[in-house]
Amino acid sequence: MSMIVGVLGEDGDTRERIQRTAESAAGVRVAFTAPLSHRRSLPRTGSPHLLVTLHRDAHLALRELRAAAQATPVPTLLVLNEPCTEDDVSRLLLHGARGIVGTASVESHLPWAVHAAAAGGLALAPTATETLLRWCSLSSSYHEESARAHHRLQQLTSRERDVLAMLSTGASTPEIGTALRLSPHTVKDHVQAIYAKLDVTNRIQAARVEWQQHLPAAEAPGK
Repeated sequence: MSMIVGVLGEDGDTRERIQRTAESAAGVRVAFTAPLSHRRSLPRTGSPHLLVTLHRDAHLALRELRAAAQATPVPTLLVLNEPCTEDDVSRLLLHGARGIVGTASVESHLPWAVHAAAAGGLALAPTATETLLRWCSLSSSYHEESARAHHRLQQLTSRERDVLAMLSTGASTPEIGTALRLSPHTVKDHVQAIYAKLDVTNRIQAARVEWQQHLPAAEAPGK
């Protein structure tokens, strides 16, 4: 039985390159290639076993993963044009990415990565693996950050948490207002309250606190 794969991305030439490479793997058939917006219209039945999605950078990939969580859930392997930081890799994996491959290494790593990701494993190209290992080496300091973030976020109201979650995806004030049915003025009030409670001064700092809550918490002494 063939593994059915879909390829989504804005760059048509790179989509075709990914299709050729994926189909070079035994038992893989690419059912379609299309822009990323096509993901919203994936059928509830007959969906591919795996999506390979192309993104310019990790920030756009994360935003797409979060949006896709509200649509038809399909395991997703990311192909990124730009290198990832430690934070990027951990955030993408925490939000459901089944693997990360760089555009430059598609021919070398995509054939085995599609099988690994579709089977439920993690498919990380060597550069992403090295980045993840660096992140693990910093885990003790990240544990502390996670504990501090949880404490600060407890001060937010449920509505402020909703605003912060959208703010962290890069959503604009009008987009947040439309999604949450709030006026732009009310959204701005919530944002200022979030800044004050988290002791930050801009959206990037607030988004980082929101992300830090997802880091693994430190174990209690003696465990």
